[in-house]
Amino acid sequence: MVSLFLAGQAWGQTGRGITIFADAIFYNGKVVTVDERFSVAQAFAVREGKIMAVGSNREILDLAGPKSQRLDLKGKNVLPGFIDTHAHLFIYAVENWSSDLESLEPQLKEFRQRELRVGSVEEGSASLKKIAAQSPPGKIINIRIQPVSVAEEFGRKNWLKEMDEIAPSNPMLVRLRGGDWRANSLVFKMFTDYFGELPEDIPTDANKKPTGQINNVVVSVLTGEIVVQKPQTLAVVYKKELQAWAAHGVTTWSSFLPTAKVMSGFVLLDRAAEMPIRFAYSHQMGSAGFPQAAGFYERLGNIAGHGTDYLWTIGVALSPLDGSYPEHCTSIQAAERVKSREKCEAEAQYRIMRAAVRAGLRMSGTHAYGEGSVDKFLDIIETASAEAGLSLEEIRSKNHVIDHCGMSPRPDQIERAKKFNVIWSCAPRYIEIAGDISKDYGEKYAHEWNVPIQTILRAGGRVVGETDDGALLRREGGVFAHINMP
Repeated sequence: MVSLFLAGQAWGQTGRGITIFADAIFYNGKVVTVDERFSVAQAFAVREGKIMAVGSNREILDLAGPKSQRLDLKGKNVLPGFIDTHAHLFIYAVENWSSDLESLEPQLKEFRQRELRVGSVEEGSASLKKIAAQSPPGKIINIRIQPVSVAEEFGRKNWLKEMDEIAPSNPMLVRLRGGDWRANSLVFKMFTDYFGELPEDIPTDANKKPTGQINNVVVSVLTGEIVVQKPQTLAVVYKKELQAWAAHGVTTWSSFLPTAKVMSGFVLLDRAAEMPIRFAYSHQMGSAGFPQAAGFYERLGNIAGHGTDYLWTIGVALSPLDGSYPEHCTSIQAAERVKSREKCEAEAQYRIMRAAVRAGLRMSGTHAYGEGSVDKFLDIIETASAEAGLSLEEIRSKNHVIDHCGMSPRPDQIERAKKFNVIWSCAPRYIEIAGDISKDYGEKYAHEWNVPIQTILRAGGRVVGETDDGALLRREGGVFAHINMP
């Protein structure tokens, strides 16, 4: 028997009683329901933009009225909309629709990133100095160094002092690999001029001075909160990016929300009923834009689940706890050349996390690459929850999430996460670097500790799927690109 809901006024009297007519009928297909039995049906009915019923051809065709559309699927598969639990569509939108941004706010043209391909660190420094010397004072310089091997070496040799010498009169951003960047003092001055102080999650030295290192979150704050003037501008490109993902079958996505202006862009779409897909966000506005983030989250209150059908919060996110490979954090022994690249210092983020967990908030949407960061994450879940007086059942009810599964988890971490009912959000894309991991740490860790989705499931753990890939829609296979890897 197919269950129906009563909606609208289009109904009729049949021999079986009152029937609510569907707007559209899809039949003769293989409808993958993803229910507890993973059952496959033949047909489904749609009314007012929602699934009305799923069942056999006969059951669903009975719901057709005189104005119902009928579509013969001819044996094709029908899948539910995909839920991407970690992607950054608001960042991708700014990159993919830069021309639209610049047409609305012409000052953004000077912020467009340029690629600089060089053969050595020395050549890169000299080229950057030349670019700065030829730029009007105060003009923002945004460069991505290629190839990655030179960019990584540049990052190891150039910090705040060196960046200031390269560009003394211009704010300069240099992107290295993934989410690792270098910036000069004039970039950090943009933050202090706007916020009054540096956000707490910007890395600083013992004297509370910036080190020159920043990450994607900080750059997204700079772009979405400081450089862009109007949230209406962001709303335009957000809608286009969400439409592109909807066309590939993604109906819901999740990410952190770093600033008030970025959130306002989505709120504008939501209020106008123009959100193409649903956005479940993790609140990061405190840690990404406030100098006293820990205190902010102590007072925020538990807002998980608050919002609308298309825009709601699912927890609190931190800035990255480490870098992506090879700048991640692990306890594995390896050669010094490998260990020297690891990044395990994230005291500001962990301080914020302790405050949030003690306040009873749910952790979600946080970049954690490497089992060393996972250890620290689970430690804080356990200790800060105990300090708050939470019982084990209360901890389990939070459904905390650890994102990525890159070089994690270890078998013992799977068991520990099960105890606290922690969910693993795993990105198959990180399987692509198994060769590099094997070379640096050994084959065991590349195959047993890197995105071990089957191992987690077989152990009774909980896994959800993410992409974390801004280029995904340009890859062959779209959302299936990383699943179909040889």
